[in-house]
Amino acid sequence: MQEIEIYNKTGEIIDISMPVEENNIGAVKIAEFQKYKTHVDIDFFLGEINTIIFNETGSASDKNDKRQFRQKILTKIKTQVNIRQLFKHFYNYLCGGSNNSNDFQNNPLILIPVGGNPITLFFRLIIHIAEAESYNDIKIGNYELIDTTTFERLKPECDNLKQFIIEYYPNYQTFLSLSDCDFNLMPVINEILEEADRPKKRRKKEVDAGFILTRLKAAFKKNVEKDKDKEKEKNNNKYKAECFKSLISILKTYSDVDTKNYLYDNNFIFQQLQSGNLDEIIQNIEDNTEIDNDLKEKAIVYIKFLKKQKTEVATMTKEIINMIASYYDPINKKFQDLEEEDNQSLFDSLLTNEIDIRHFENLTAFIRQICLTVNAILSTKNGPFYFIDTYGTIRSTKLRSVLCEIYQILLTDSTINIKGLLTLLKKKKCK
Repeated sequence: MQEIEIYNKTGEIIDISMPVEENNIGAVKIAEFQKYKTHVDIDFFLGEINTIIFNETGSASDKNDKRQFRQKILTKIKTQVNIRQLFKHFYNYLCGGSNNSNDFQNNPLILIPVGGNPITLFFRLIIHIAEAESYNDIKIGNYELIDTTTFERLKPECDNLKQFIIEYYPNYQTFLSLSDCDFNLMPVINEILEEADRPKKRRKKEVDAGFILTRLKAAFKKNVEKDKDKEKEKNNNKYKAECFKSLISILKTYSDVDTKNYLYDNNFIFQQLQSGNLDEIIQNIEDNTEIDNDLKEKAIVYIKFLKKQKTEVATMTKEIINMIASYYDPINKKFQDLEEEDNQSLFDSLLTNEIDIRHFENLTAFIRQICLTVNAILSTKNGPFYFIDTYGTIRSTKLRSVLCEIYQILLTDSTINIKGLLTLLKKKKCK
């Protein structure tokens, strides 16, 4: 069985998605943030993770393990009054907010951090408070996240929670590994959703994913011999196309995947497949005696290519996040030089799951800076923005232009310093 090669190393830097009202998870999230903006309670995140665990029993086991870990700790936190209050303060800070309860009241849209990092960083904060001697030890750059009175009130609860975590998860450090930087662009003013910005024909199909997704990536081309590679790549792409057509043929005949308008859309099929267990899909195709053997073999080759591609992306993305947590300077808001010995040891410590407060400080500062910068721009906009069709196509010209502006900010703003991150990654790849 021939194998399809991967020529590029690609990793995700920032994902920005937008919830869709027609999906249950998306509708609940939009309603929550319209009501509370960035001052949401930890109960909302526990409810969301309960729903995800209930609905995605077939997802990868490592993700399930992490989600169940978060679920157990969040359930325990429900009874901890001071830690619950700390979470509200921390999440609002992460979103770029201040201590003012009126943060983002006039924003039609807000950018918020989502995914594993907000919860993981908060769990790390609890560990750091439990291990700290004074409130001065808990800083993000020059910013004191808590004062001495708050520290003294929190310390007993954090000590007890750390013991609870160790008791149930002796290797808890493995569950606190950092995730890629995921964000939601949230419509938080009702007028954004007004009928004037919607097409006359209503959508009939629920959007299973619950969001549309845009992505900022870093890619590195492998150095190869040009003369040899041109012919090799040509043959490789031709064979890949044959395998993809075989997979489409099987999906059209034997599955519920809607391929009517996406017969040659690699990204669409990849999105459909990556939400499932690829090994299980391969096994189902192998076990189906009705499928032609040649068709079957090529389809399996393509799924294995997707599986390998997914692994490559995950590895590169992990390296990017570790670089941010090790090299972003929360005081000067830029990336440190690759040759800094202290930063390199900080990077290496992430590979062995060490819990260092500097990882927490650096990644928290980076995420906050993104939200702070983007939300300041969004405060100057006005609605309505919002319409996304069933398949994740942005139908609002205004929303599309705002997304383009956000990515332009991400690439050019000196305090976010994506160019500095890309320079670091390139140096590391060339070493």
